[in-house]
Amino acid sequence: MKKTMTKRAPKPRISRAKTPREQMHLRCFPERRRRTILQTLRYALRLKPADALPKVFQLPVAVALTPGSPEELATRFNVPRDSANPYRVAFESALALYCRSPQYGHALLHCEHLFTIDMDPAETPDRTDRDRGRELAGLPPRRPRRPERTRAGGNSGARHKEGPPSGAQKPSEQTPPAATTRTQDTGPDAGRPPRRAPQEMQKLFPEQRDRLIGGFCRALSIEPGSDALPAFLRESRAIPLKIGSYDDLVDRFGLAQDADGKRKLHQAFRSYCRTTQYLRAIANTKTRFTVDMEPAEPIEEEYRQDAIRQLRQRSEDRKQKNAQNAPPAAPETPTDTPPETAS
Repeated sequence: MKKTMTKRAPKPRISRAKTPREQMHLRCFPERRRRTILQTLRYALRLKPADALPKVFQLPVAVALTPGSPEELATRFNVPRDSANPYRVAFESALALYCRSPQYGHALLHCEHLFTIDMDPAETPDRTDRDRGRELAGLPPRRPRRPERTRAGGNSGARHKEGPPSGAQKPSEQTPPAATTRTQDTGPDAGRPPRRAPQEMQKLFPEQRDRLIGGFCRALSIEPGSDALPAFLRESRAIPLKIGSYDDLVDRFGLAQDADGKRKLHQAFRSYCRTTQYLRAIANTKTRFTVDMEPAEPIEEEYRQDAIRQLRQRSEDRKQKNAQNAPPAAPETPTDTPPETAS
C-alpha cells in the first residue's frame, strides 16, 4: 500500500528579540560623532582638559535621559541662558547631536529606566518615549493593538454531545452574523507586509553635501570639522530652515561689517535652498528648523506650493532633456512585396 506524503505548512517567522549585546552595539556612537559631542560639550561647559565630564557622557553608548537633565546640566555648570551666547549655542548643539541620534533612539527603546546625568535611575520610559525612540532609530511606528474578539455565550466553541438547550433558537431561526467592516485583500499585494512610508527629508549626496559645507565654511571662516559648524550642516539630510537663518549666522559670526563674507554666505544659502532635496523637504514637512536644529515656525502653504511647482518644472525639464538626448528611431523598412506585373 502506497503512503501519501502530505506537505507541511511553513512555520510563521517570529521576529527574534535582540540580545543585550546587540542592543548595546546599536547604542554605540561612531567615534567621530562621539568626539564631536565631547569637544562641543567641553567648550560649552568651559571644562579644562583635566576636568571630568558628567558620568553619563563618559560612556561610549547613548543613555536615555530624564526630561530635566539638560536644565540640570546647564544649572550645574552655569551655562548662560541667552540664546545668542556662544556657550549656550554650543551647549544646545551638543545636546541636539546626542539626543537626536539613532543611538539615542535605540536607548529609548531598550533602556528599562531613564537616567540622570549622574547615572541615577529614575522613572520608566512611557509609550511616548518608546515611540520617539522608534522614530529616531528609523523604525516604522508600532501598529495599534486590535481589540480582542469576544464570542457571545462564553465558551461557545466547546462541543456538546447533547442537543441544544431548551429555549434555544433553531438553526433556521437564528439571526445571521453581522457583517464585519473589514474587507479581504485580493490584490497582487495581498499577504505582503505593508510598505514603509518614504521619509520626509531626503539625504544629500556625499559629494553634494561636502560642496555645500565647504561653501558655508568659506563664508564663516571655519574648518569643516570645527565645533562652530552649525548643527543643520552636520545632518545628512536637507533641513527646511526658518526664515531669517541668514541673519542669525551673520549675527553669530560677526559678519555685519564683512561684505565679502555676507556675499559668500548668501551664495551658500542660495545653493543649499535650491537643491531638490531641500525643495522636497519644504513640500513634505510641516515645520521649519533653526540652524541649531530647534523646531521653529510651521511652513506656510504659499512656500509649499512654490516648492511643488519648482519640483514639477524640474521633472518636466528632465523629461524633455532625456527625450532630446534619446537616439533617433531607425526608419521602418517596408515588408510588403510589390504586386507581380502581368506578362
